Amino acid sequence: METIKTVAKKATTKQNSPFYPVVKRSMDVAGAGLGLFFLAPFLLVLILVLKISNLRAPVFFKQERIGKNGSKFMMYKFRTMIPNAEEKLAELLQYNEVEEHCLK
Repeated sequence: METIKTVAKKATTKQNSPFYPVVKRSMDVAGAGLGLFFLAPFLLVLILVLKISNLRAPVFFKQERIGKNGSKFMMYKFRTMIPNAEEKLAELLQYNEVEEHCLK
């Protein structure tokens, strides 16, 4: 019977490098910038469509959210509902026929 000898190596990863957080953040920012650059024409068309569909309503919806470590931040997204949907929620809940969560 043959014995296989192995030598344990110290686990090294790229994440242990002192430059890893800087390089990762740089790549994240560069990727997001490139994405916005290429999506800009489509985003401008979307802004025009939303504004034309309802001149009085804002294009962006903003909401306060809780982030990492409990810090608060403002989240912005394109409006996909009627402008005062949150205020109308209580009024519309009376028409909801399902008492529990319902999944299909």
